Amino acid sequence: MIEFGVSGLQQAKLIDFPNLSSFTSVRNKDGVQNSFIYEDETFYSKIRYHIPQLELARSLFSISLYFCRSCLSSTALQQEFDVQYEVERDHLDIT
Repeated sequence: MIEFGVSGLQQAKLIDFPNLSSFTSVRNKDGVQNSFIYEDETFYSKIRYHIPQLELARSLFSISLYFCRSCLSSTALQQEFDVQYEVERDHLDIT
């Protein structure tokens, strides 16, 4: 198990991961996905973890039964919270 805080993450794209794929089509399609990088130093070496944004979201939503059920409905947030989207600012307020 790896434990880290949000402050320890760096934003990146999957294209920054050198072992993503040797196929150009895969690198071009999956490479635009957001990811996070976490670096950890051990006694022997420095380890760099690339965490795809979708995998991080999936793991966070999977730990909560409420969030798992909410994923099945595209309107779950609107039913439970006051959701206001401002088109001009491209901004979403959830209260």
